[in-house]
Amino acid sequence: MTRASDKRAPYMAPGLIRDKVAERLTTLSPSVRITPVTGKDLRDQIGRTILQEVHGLYTQWQQENTEGILRKSADALEIILAGLKLHGLDASDLFQAREERLSAFGAFDQGSFLQGPGPEPGPWMIDDIPMFLMAPDHADRLIYLIRSELERSDRAWIASAFYSPGVTNLLISSFIRFMETGGQLFVLTSTMGGINRPEHLAHLRDVVPGIQVKIYHPPDIPMDHAPPNFHPKAYLFQHRDGKGAILIGSSNFTEAGFFKNVEWNYFSSDEVNLSFDGDSAFEAVLREFMRHWHQESVDLTDEFLSAYRTRWRPPDTGRRDIFEPPADEWSVPRVQPNPAQTDALESLGRLRDQGVKRAAVIAATGVGKTHLAAFDYKAACAPRLLFVAHRENILIKAQDTFRSVLGNPGFGHILGAGRDVPSHPDALFAMIQTLGREDTLSRFAPDHFDYYRVS
Repeated sequence: MTRASDKRAPYMAPGLIRDKVAERLTTLSPSVRITPVTGKDLRDQIGRTILQEVHGLYTQWQQENTEGILRKSADALEIILAGLKLHGLDASDLFQAREERLSAFGAFDQGSFLQGPGPEPGPWMIDDIPMFLMAPDHADRLIYLIRSELERSDRAWIASAFYSPGVTNLLISSFIRFMETGGQLFVLTSTMGGINRPEHLAHLRDVVPGIQVKIYHPPDIPMDHAPPNFHPKAYLFQHRDGKGAILIGSSNFTEAGFFKNVEWNYFSSDEVNLSFDGDSAFEAVLREFMRHWHQESVDLTDEFLSAYRTRWRPPDTGRRDIFEPPADEWSVPRVQPNPAQTDALESLGRLRDQGVKRAAVIAATGVGKTHLAAFDYKAACAPRLLFVAHRENILIKAQDTFRSVLGNPGFGHILGAGRDVPSHPDALFAMIQTLGREDTLSRFAPDHFDYYRVS
């Protein structure tokens, strides 16, 4: 039978509590169990309580609750002092250390914020705050996030059940830059359900020099037999300062996973580095990745691809695969001008024949001005193109448009967000912020480009 006094006792999650709270709880409800902890258990519990109190302080800070900020600051200081006591220290030691660091490094009074080194700020600010990234709404942010993480990392690991080349084509310059500066890139994928086409896997292996690719396939299973299902989607990055970051969720390393399907992903380079019972979350995921990599996977060799081809079957005729688009959708599709674009192209052609070198096109939204520029560039037979915009996602889409119109999947280079380009590019898609710098402009002769488009 439950006593009335037990019903009045508030629920509190297990953990360290202040001494007077313990006294009040035992008086209020004798059934409350409070036990002392010592040694390593006490050290671990103090560490967790520090996190809890700082989290509580952060919550009050976000709510701009001055009273709450003061109260939770006092709570955080109290548990910090308890932790110092374990190491034979007290408040006087704390404030002495504060004064020494204040003298050596200064305070935070001026609000100085370190932006780099790293890529230029893009259309989104990616920092160390955990966040959800949803596809397809946040597809461009996902691409930008991966580029940003590669810029600050020396190792990266991708585990994805499925793969298609479109995403790699968008990231290839970042991957190559990452590898050329000493980065190591590991990709682990699968043959689950025959979704990954053999030629796609060969593309992944061959397009980025130095990339390491393995297929989940336990070595005791013959290569021409299907292995157990392998279905993770995780992107791990080890920063040059030793910390890790994880993007984990439902987006495969595919066009559909980034740009078409409804997918939910969670990114963190903050709490994944906190160690609770043993390894941090980052270390635990990386350890599992490496276990599969070393013990349950095989290199993506020509021998493996030959064996896979003997058991791979394309989707049934007329059936669109539920995971990925048909095989030819990743390649660059050829497009034709619409009637409005055809009229504009004819006018531009007449002006060009008359020796006119500059023209302005005014068109309603939806006419397809970027496609029009690509069609006109093709008609002009101009050797070198400069396309300028103020946002990287505009440049990415513009580059894709030109590639589609020209039928050239490798056309052009993007300049901006920390990426470099060859010394004499034939086609450049440039962020105005980067191109406008004196050191950037000095790289190109005034007459280097033959065709210009400003968006």
